Amino acid sequence: MVAVREELAPLAEGSGASLHELRCEAFRETLRRYARPDDDFAEELAEVYYGFRHVSLPPYPAVVECLTALTSSYALGVLSNGNTPPEQLGLGELFTHRVYAEQVGMGKPERGIFEHAARVAGARPGGRLLVGDSPRTDIAGARAAGWRAVWFCPDGECWPLEDDPPPSFVDFGQLPDLLAQLDGGS
Repeated sequence: MVAVREELAPLAEGSGASLHELRCEAFRETLRRYARPDDDFAEELAEVYYGFRHVSLPPYPAVVECLTALTSSYALGVLSNGNTPPEQLGLGELFTHRVYAEQVGMGKPERGIFEHAARVAGARPGGRLLVGDSPRTDIAGARAAGWRAVWFCPDGECWPLEDDPPPSFVDFGQLPDLLAQLDGGS
């Protein structure tokens, strides 16, 4: 189903389809290809998926402590192509800004969503930093938009792109010290 969703995603771009609609269509197409067509069952699967996903997504270890510590020095925001609000993870009070691709009509790695997020946050050019887990969507997109970027790489894999690897971390407990180093120890 994930492969089908990834195959359908480029076709949905610019169509106005929401992420929820894309996931439902991926369930419908998966049933058409590998079982039997059943639109009602596809809708049921999507509802079960969202119900399970939103209660079974615990934050990574040390995320709450990390983000809480960072709020004393940084204005934290969410910039996401997804549709899970931080409140679903018990993190809502830690973020002052939220920008979702679905609401803006464009997504990462498009430069425009980064520019929009900077305006929403009132961030000055040197103060824009994205912490992300996708080399192409997050890191390359942020860099192309003139932002600094830090790669969350929980599996410790090697940087997969041709350009220089960004600063990275494998555990959220490392992020405050990494940011302090990047900001010159401040």
